[in-house]
Amino acid sequence: MVELVIVMVLVGIISAFALVQIRSARAALRVQNSVRQLASYMEKARVDAVRRHGNSIVEFTNATTYSVTMDFNLSGSATTQTFKFQDGVQLA
Repeated sequence: MVELVIVMVLVGIISAFALVQIRSARAALRVQNSVRQLASYMEKARVDAVRRHGNSIVEFTNATTYSVTMDFNLSGSATTQTFKFQDGVQLA
């Protein structure tokens, strides 16, 4: 009986440690995905500004959203779209 209790305690401790690591990894993935999306739109805005010989703008509206003004549909006129970071991600 004592051995069974010891094994159950060890399984509980290992499971708790694994759960903490999984949560930490998921949070890191949310940050990485948000940064990749932002970097992608910044590069697209830069290319659009060079192509149109005009301005494209990436503007942070608050800690969790940003707006991108550029020619999204290749019509020659700039429009603005707002994007939100993933849940739990915000600017410092």
